[in-house]
Amino acid sequence: MYQRLSRAGEIRTSQQQRRKKETDAITPHFAQLRGEAHFRWNQLQRLRTKFAEAVSLVQSGKDTLPLAFSYEEPRDGCRLHFLLWDRISFVLNHAEQYQKGVLWDVRHQVGTYRPEQNHYFLEFVRAEPLREGFCETQQLLWFGDLLRYDLFCCGPLSGSEDEVKRKQEYLWNWGYGPKERVTPFRTGIAGLLAWSKTRYARFLVNAQRKTSGLLLLVEPLFTAATFGLAALDMFTTTGARMNELLQISLSPECLHTVVVEGSQRLVVRLVPKGTDKLADYIVGPETQRNFEKVAALLQVHYQLKPGEAVPSVPFNPMNGRSHRFPPRPYLFQLGKRHFSQEAITGCLRFLSHGLVFQTSDGQTVTLKAHTLRHVFATHIHHVEHIPLDIVAVILHQKDVKVTGYYAAPTQQQVIATADSLLDRFATHLGNVHEAFLRAPQELREQFEEARQRVGTLAKIPGGYCTCHAICPVSFACTGCAFNVPDHQRRHEIVEQKAWTFVRLEQVKRQGLGPETVKMQALLRQCDMTLEEMTMMEQYRKDEIYDPPICIEDAGE
Repeated sequence: MYQRLSRAGEIRTSQQQRRKKETDAITPHFAQLRGEAHFRWNQLQRLRTKFAEAVSLVQSGKDTLPLAFSYEEPRDGCRLHFLLWDRISFVLNHAEQYQKGVLWDVRHQVGTYRPEQNHYFLEFVRAEPLREGFCETQQLLWFGDLLRYDLFCCGPLSGSEDEVKRKQEYLWNWGYGPKERVTPFRTGIAGLLAWSKTRYARFLVNAQRKTSGLLLLVEPLFTAATFGLAALDMFTTTGARMNELLQISLSPECLHTVVVEGSQRLVVRLVPKGTDKLADYIVGPETQRNFEKVAALLQVHYQLKPGEAVPSVPFNPMNGRSHRFPPRPYLFQLGKRHFSQEAITGCLRFLSHGLVFQTSDGQTVTLKAHTLRHVFATHIHHVEHIPLDIVAVILHQKDVKVTGYYAAPTQQQVIATADSLLDRFATHLGNVHEAFLRAPQELREQFEEARQRVGTLAKIPGGYCTCHAICPVSFACTGCAFNVPDHQRRHEIVEQKAWTFVRLEQVKRQGLGPETVKMQALLRQCDMTLEEMTMMEQYRKDEIYDPPICIEDAGE
């Protein structure tokens, strides 16, 4: 009787079907998603750099506020125009819109306008087209609307009833639902999408009403993009769960280096769901680079001196597994607060906002860590043909039946993997580097034994192997999910492709059907790897692009 009345099975089936639809929607765009995330981080890095250059000109006395400047953003085919302000200069230049009491405080620099409370911020003016076919807009990169409509943090719930309704309708149209009132970019941490101090937020909200430009602080946006990129890379190259990501710390209990053929490789040791024992996660070189970006950001955020460690903080107390993990220098922290799952999701959504993923029935899908885990599992099982029991080991799952659900087949493109090797990881954080070098002897022996048996972290055509198990693809390395490409070794894949063309013609003449199919598949894998390398080269080149800042007449 209870079974007939209970709808638990029906609900579970419905949830599984919905999740697979979401997986289907994202998988064809997985490679582009990873590449676009890197390009977007590059754009915010450039904005941050130009902002710092403009501030330096004012602080050195070479220019005055308001300072008008611009720089080119070639990928979007436009020149971005800004005004640099501080609180005092903004009020004085909009004096007719402020009360006499405020103006008196500003001129005498008292109250909330004391020098120590002053700060710089930007006003985005316009985007000027550099190529034909582009129109001048007031759109700032991909996130301008989120600022303009006040959609970060609790913004979607603030304002009049009509204002809240308009904000919610905008969010629903982008797939952030189906709750009645949603706050998809809420992080709960000051300085992460949210302005770092309440008085800054109040001032900017009030000032925004007095200008047609778009006011913003750069650092909270850059910070969210940096954490979001690191999380996205970890999810899409290891299939890690959210709780496993949150365990990553800059400590010897978590991070180890293994020396292979004279180079250091990074291994992350985390506690998977359903166990108390540490497990090894071999991360790709691109993920290492993104961890390093977070470490550099934390060094600036905490104003650390050379050799000074990132603060140890308690594991987020709202997390159900917080009692298992002591205070540590967790990678995902800010303001001495460890991140929540909500904070990670907010960063992911910010970095991917505006990318459209739709199910077969037209429903818009937004990124979630668990969905990315499903996509990763499906890809390595059905595209890379990794056996299901090996997939279960990679995902750290005990029940292969559960893995079968995760890796159920979909129509998908290839997964974009990692980039060229880094020899060091966060060495500028002083004792963190020492922690890496103090890898336990048993771990070194374990990996050395594996490397000798199956090639773990050893060189393979066009990259490096990260398979810490018996090779599941019989050493068919090109295109394998465990092959971390190195774009500096593109010539190896080009040579392999040339050889494959010759071999394909040979087996066709000999009428060897199965061998013909095998060579055709290898050609596709070569093309896929070359495409990945091209994308990596593009966003690496874009990352170092440093356009000159152009100082303009603030009256224009």
